[in-house]
Amino acid sequence: MHEEAEVRAADGAITVQVHLCVVFRIAARHVEDIGQDGEVGPANDAVVIEIRIAEIPVAVLIRVDLGRIGIVHTVVDRVEHSVTVTVHRRFHDRDCVEFNVRISDLENSLQQFINQSFESITSIAASLALLKKFQTILQRENLKSDLDSKFMVIFQNYGLDLTTVQELYEKYKHNPPISRNMPPVSGNILWARHLLKRIEEPMRKCELNPTVLATKDSKKIIKTYNKVARTLVAFEYLWYEAWCRSVDTAKAGLQATLIIRHPSNGKLYVNFDPEILQLIREAKCLDRMGIDVPESAKIVLLQEEKFKSYYNELTYALKEYDRVMAKIIPVTGALLVPHVSDLDLKLRPGLTTLTWTSMNIDAYKHSIHQGLIKLEELINNINDIIENRVEKNLKLVSRTDLVELPNDPALLPLALEEFVMMQERHVRAKGEAL
Repeated sequence: MHEEAEVRAADGAITVQVHLCVVFRIAARHVEDIGQDGEVGPANDAVVIEIRIAEIPVAVLIRVDLGRIGIVHTVVDRVEHSVTVTVHRRFHDRDCVEFNVRISDLENSLQQFINQSFESITSIAASLALLKKFQTILQRENLKSDLDSKFMVIFQNYGLDLTTVQELYEKYKHNPPISRNMPPVSGNILWARHLLKRIEEPMRKCELNPTVLATKDSKKIIKTYNKVARTLVAFEYLWYEAWCRSVDTAKAGLQATLIIRHPSNGKLYVNFDPEILQLIREAKCLDRMGIDVPESAKIVLLQEEKFKSYYNELTYALKEYDRVMAKIIPVTGALLVPHVSDLDLKLRPGLTTLTWTSMNIDAYKHSIHQGLIKLEELINNINDIIENRVEKNLKLVSRTDLVELPNDPALLPLALEEFVMMQERHVRAKGEAL
């Protein structure tokens, strides 16, 4: 962006300078005509040439007083597309020579400005863009030849950049630097396309100057360009073809059952192949890059939301299954075996027959959720009975004194009949409390 801003700024300054150069060149041409034709107009001591030019955004009125060798320019309103020259007197040869010297100085300053503009730009593309602007507005032969030489220098620098791209490819072709969140195939293809774009755009602009491309050194650069471009295109094609061949293998994961049981701990997991998600990501990225995606991959891509929804809902259902099963206390485990078996029976189709391409997955999910709700409600009721009726009463019984002993030492010793009557009253009172 910084180099583009420099090019735009330079373009505006160059336009003004070059138009001034054009103005003086027109004036010089009319000065020569006057020198050949003789005296024109009233007899004044000086010759005044007035030029109106509308080729720049704000028209400029320039008066060139060749007798006094003075130049005054005044900004005026926009005028018609024309050049008006008014001559009042013949001038001396000395004035013409001095005027040409001034034009030469102006061209030298313009040449220095061109050199400084190219020194501040390091990008090949920006250099070619600036060169094109100069070629559009500069028409003098000496300036045009200098621009041709600069074009040759730029093309030589492009050859060095081409070598750099070739070295980068050889260095990273087995493990290219991939953009963040890019899948492998799309990332490799995108990397190769960036390298190709880096060398392709400058070459298209260089093709507009066949004279420079005809040299011996240029032909070597063109040969290197063709070699590198073919290699990068082949690199992209090989990755694309390998991915197309792997699509059917990745799609085989859709034939797996929905749920799988771990052989060691018996825990249930959603059996979704990560290769399916990888296939979807690759197809999506390649499609955005404008690369043709095989029809089989498009079918999977169109079902992306459905597969992700099934995966998330089944994952949630299995988490709920683990949570509900964890509520079963050991003392009631034997009582709930039939109900747990009924829920396992509802889960069995996902372990044996249903795959990710089945048509009745929605009904299967609904059946699981209903079974979980029913089992959880039963477990909550049983746990409530045990906690609030059985265990609470057992705790009260455990805290009840079965024998009452007299606290007053004066009543001791008690007769057997009195002790038995005291215990009967105590047992009767505690029984009523329970």
